[in-house]
Amino acid sequence: MKILIQNLTQNITRDNIDQNINQEVKMMMQIRPVTDLRNKFPEIESIIKEGKPVYLTKNGYGTAVVMSLEKYSELTEESNYIEMKLDEADRAAEESDIRRTHKEVFSRMKEKFE
Repeated sequence: MKILIQNLTQNITRDNIDQNINQEVKMMMQIRPVTDLRNKFPEIESIIKEGKPVYLTKNGYGTAVVMSLEKYSELTEESNYIEMKLDEADRAAEESDIRRTHKEVFSRMKEKFE
């Protein structure tokens, strides 16, 4: 009987841990059914105003992400900046015959940041 109670206690504890982990994940990532856009828009709006994205699902599969315009602008600006820097690097590579290995590049970066 004592072993049975211990096993039940361990299972309950594991279940509680699993539930707590699931709740933590849901708090970190807002995953909602797409119908919540219609039925619970004020909740979703308050989440995205906090700067957090809301992941939408349909029939249990991810379909879209909703985020604030500010967050979207940040992402696209970063993306545009990266694209601009890559274009700049391509132009520099076309104008020069110097080529470096990844080891050379990373060792120079280490020297710069140490």
